[in-house]
Amino acid sequence: MLLATLLSLTLVEPRRKKFEHPEGSLKGILSILRYSFRGNSRLRGMILYASLISASTLTMFWFWQPYFKSAGLPVALFGAVFAGLQFWMSFVSHQAHRIEGILGEKISLLSFLVLVAFGYFAAAVAPPWAAFPVATLFFLVRGFNTPLFGDYVNRLVPSDRRATVLSLQALLGRLIFAIYGPLAGWIADSRGLPSAFAVSGGLFAFLGGTCLFGLLHRKKLAYRR
Repeated sequence: MLLATLLSLTLVEPRRKKFEHPEGSLKGILSILRYSFRGNSRLRGMILYASLISASTLTMFWFWQPYFKSAGLPVALFGAVFAGLQFWMSFVSHQAHRIEGILGEKISLLSFLVLVAFGYFAAAVAPPWAAFPVATLFFLVRGFNTPLFGDYVNRLVPSDRRATVLSLQALLGRLIFAIYGPLAGWIADSRGLPSAFAVSGGLFAFLGGTCLFGLLHRKKLAYRR
């Protein structure tokens, strides 16, 4: 974290068009909200879908420790396993543009939902030894979706609004998790982890599928350069 702080000092503010309202002003934020959810249907669909995928992986993230514990992984190995998964996620993020170039936009968007749903249902029914392969699926999605959604949203939004729109997308994903996370935890406590995984997989598959269907069937808007 200290290294990241030092690296942040090397960042340079790019030249860009200034927004019509002062940055951080209430009018400016409300204007961007209207633009994101009313003025651009494709952008709205992309934000909602990205937020659902983010919430789905974030929900599973808080299940990893009890899930690995139920699979018999010694607590002493938790740190090493998480480090390995983080390196795996970083590698996928680094290769995301190449993967997307092979799969294309539609298949890439669909793959997020398919992998998340499959991962949840696999966690619900698979034997304990499958915990690590299941984890690699979720960390693959986390590594793949973050740079791609950022790129897709950036190409739909003018430069003066991108930072706020991306922040809005991140906030919405965490709000979805804040609403659903306690329910998922209650299901896990009262019915067991497999039930929580099955319910989560079904819920995110339904909501994400509905959102993705609408997103892919809207008239495609030209991306901004």
